[in-house]
Amino acid sequence: MIAIPLKTFAEDAAKPSPAQIANGQSKAGVANALIILGRSAKDPDMLMTAAKILAAIDAPIADPKASSDGKPVFYDVDAIVAEADSYAANRAAKPASRTTTASPTTNIGATA
Repeated sequence: MIAIPLKTFAEDAAKPSPAQIANGQSKAGVANALIILGRSAKDPDMLMTAAKILAAIDAPIADPKASSDGKPVFYDVDAIVAEADSYAANRAAKPASRTTTASPTTNIGATA
């Protein structure tokens, strides 16, 4: 006797709610921005943060700037981590201190 499942695995999976989809899209957008900034600055911390965000999303995320023969190219979390590791020498870099000249009562962006 052969057992035939009543539902396939895809049918068993719960469909994400609109809120879950929006949350995933927001996270993917943040990860994409961090990847762009991290690559331009060769900042391993930005790339590692992006990799963590992508790894937490339960779906493959396409790189909006990449395609192969018209098909999307998906981010590879392991490749992003390896890229971040290649910039490890920059990890000790700290942002330059900025001094402000505005008085504490200055309302930035206010118009007269």
